Amino acid sequence: MLNSVIRKRSAWAWRRYAACVSVAVWLAAGPSSLPGADQASIKQAVAKGGAFLRGAAGEQTPGLRSLVALALFKAGEPPNSPIIAGVVTSIQQKITDGAYHPQHSLVQYQNYEAGIDAALLADIGGEVEPGTEHPYVGELGAISAYLVSQQLANGGWDYPPGHPRGVLGDTSVVQYALLGLWAASRSGVKIDSRVWSKAIQWHVSQQERDGGFTYVPGTTQGHSEGNSTLNMTINALGSTYIGLMQLSPGRPLPALKNPVIEQTPEVVEEKKFGVLEKVDLDQLPGQPRDEEPRANIPPATDKLISQAYDWLVPRFAPENPSQIYGAYYYYSLERFAALADVEMIGEQHWFDVCADSLLSKQESDGSWKLATTLTPAMDTSFAVLFLTRSTAKILKRTVPVDPIGGGLLSGGRGGLGGTAEPGTKKPVGALDELLASLDSAGDLEVADVQDAFVEQVQVGDRNALIGQTDLLIKYVRHANPEIRRTAVWALGRTDSLSLGRYLIDALDDPDLGVVVEARNALCWLARRPNGLGEAGDPLESIPPDANEEQQGAAVTAWRMDLLKRWGRWYLQNRPYADRGDDFEAALLEKLAAAI
Repeated sequence: MLNSVIRKRSAWAWRRYAACVSVAVWLAAGPSSLPGADQASIKQAVAKGGAFLRGAAGEQTPGLRSLVALALFKAGEPPNSPIIAGVVTSIQQKITDGAYHPQHSLVQYQNYEAGIDAALLADIGGEVEPGTEHPYVGELGAISAYLVSQQLANGGWDYPPGHPRGVLGDTSVVQYALLGLWAASRSGVKIDSRVWSKAIQWHVSQQERDGGFTYVPGTTQGHSEGNSTLNMTINALGSTYIGLMQLSPGRPLPALKNPVIEQTPEVVEEKKFGVLEKVDLDQLPGQPRDEEPRANIPPATDKLISQAYDWLVPRFAPENPSQIYGAYYYYSLERFAALADVEMIGEQHWFDVCADSLLSKQESDGSWKLATTLTPAMDTSFAVLFLTRSTAKILKRTVPVDPIGGGLLSGGRGGLGGTAEPGTKKPVGALDELLASLDSAGDLEVADVQDAFVEQVQVGDRNALIGQTDLLIKYVRHANPEIRRTAVWALGRTDSLSLGRYLIDALDDPDLGVVVEARNALCWLARRPNGLGEAGDPLESIPPDANEEQQGAAVTAWRMDLLKRWGRWYLQNRPYADRGDDFEAALLEKLAAAI
């Protein structure tokens, strides 16, 4: 009994810590962070995308069926479901006499097909435990043998023989060949180390002078006409990390540092809010220059990564500037960021800003149609793979989940899993029952009720929140700040501007987490994800060594700024039926005193 209480208390403390970390990261990300796409919205979007893919799965070509099945699996589809089981059978039928034979009618897509087939089999087969064999190791061995046979003498991959383009190497094809080989490798298939080494060397030799990568290096082929692109540079970084991970298992991979503005020698840049000092990636800790060469790793690999990342940071955007491969960009980005273990690219939280962009473009039928060259099923699969942080799941990149807050982190904000410990029983019930149980729950159980409450909102009818208005208003004044935070979150999701007055009041809450949640909820109501120009961090204008008194003064000033901006916005936009009431008079009085 005592151990059970200790575990629950530890879980609660960890959740509370997660909430604080979420607030801190959201603040540190600055005005680029978008609070709108919270976990509830993402889960709902993934569910709608999955429903679309289930209806479209039977209409796809052989390689695309595997992509759809992979996205469905990441979205929670059981591996033994008829759709996924049918795709597995079709992959097995491509293997005759131990050799894999892709079936796509267009030869240029056959290496892509092999890579995705391997990724699907590896993931649905699960992690290989010591002393056990992956259930699809035979199929993965055949697919990897095919991919190895397709590697060019220069280390790259291109369209297979039979296509007129030649044997140059294609950054996109290389990415999917290595994705398939990585899938086979983590499932127990042995891959010759020279395959990885040659692949990295191809990237070293094909990097553009500006640090980026193009579609077919050395040519003007493709939509970029030989120029570096976001897609291809991100692909190259992800592929290089895969190769390094295979050649140096257990060794830390090169850490990426965000570039900073040039400074005079007398000034030392502080490590603050994600802007770090630039380091020489050719001389990492434990890797003295010109000493301890790493086996089979080209010596210029770290330089490749550093220069490519320096190219990427100032050009990173929530949407691919080229709409030809819009959603393809997101899956490539998620893979690279998970492999490199980065949450920030420059000063932007890459997942947050991209998730917000994606959610705003989902069609009413659950699909995404972002590209002029890809089908809705392809776009939707890529979007789901991004939103579920599919590569991060493989790598077990986990961060505690804050089910209520706007600034949710990797493994949580985009994930589909709950936060409860294995074996624990979550509260269930309708929204009204869950809200009522918040008031009777002890401190240790509030987080579990929050989880269940958010899940209820995720699955559908947000209008049900309107019926709970009285209880939500009551809980905005609750003694427990976590319950107040839950109520504020829910009020924002009602999309009722009349309830904005309670969010304005919550800007004066004594708990900073509630204030942040109120500000996020107002951003939601206003459809202004970047806010109204207020500082993203109450401490950004003070030195990092400021004392508690200085920090307190900065937070007070920040709260006042929130009140001024959002108070004026609310007075200008609140429904006419609500105008001229006592709240308006009190708010005008507060604003006058704040001048």
